[in-house]
Amino acid sequence: MLDPIRRLLTEAGKAKQTRAFWQTVTEILSEYAGGARVELTYKGLSESGTLDAGAAGTDGETFLTDYHDAEGRHVSARFEGLPAGFPGEVLRSTIEIATHLAVMVARRSGLERERRLGTFLVELSRWLLAAPERELLLRYTLQSVTSLVDAQGAYVALRGVVPTRCAWRRPWDSAWSSTARRSRSMRAPRGG
Repeated sequence: MLDPIRRLLTEAGKAKQTRAFWQTVTEILSEYAGGARVELTYKGLSESGTLDAGAAGTDGETFLTDYHDAEGRHVSARFEGLPAGFPGEVLRSTIEIATHLAVMVARRSGLERERRLGTFLVELSRWLLAAPERELLLRYTLQSVTSLVDAQGAYVALRGVVPTRCAWRRPWDSAWSSTARRSRSMRAPRGG
């Protein structure tokens, strides 16, 4: 029983995301159960999913286990093709330990996100004090925010009316004004 728990501890230390950790748990349980088919469903406080590992259709016993904690997390696992007499209590306790480790992975991930957000805010304040080009600052800010909230490839738009006395302009205002200046300068002089 210690072998899968050691592996779970090692993987929990390496895991960056909860889903990846649960996928590893499923694979470890399948290997430990002699290649049995494992279907694991987890529901955390902010994330849920269903994962599987092992070969389907193997002969053997079926075992179901559920684990609920006081905060509302729920994990259920279905094992198919277990060797005869395989101890179900070992699987049940391994699921419980994996749930506690998944909570730690999620907390570490949350702390890392908060740390990155703090670093971003400090860096943004430095940029504001240095007063670079506005468009560059806006682009950097939007890219950083989408990265922080893991919204890679998200479409982000700036909206709103910018007051005329404001030093900040929308990025498209400068393009329009330069186009308008060019078109005015290309006109033939009047009265000529």
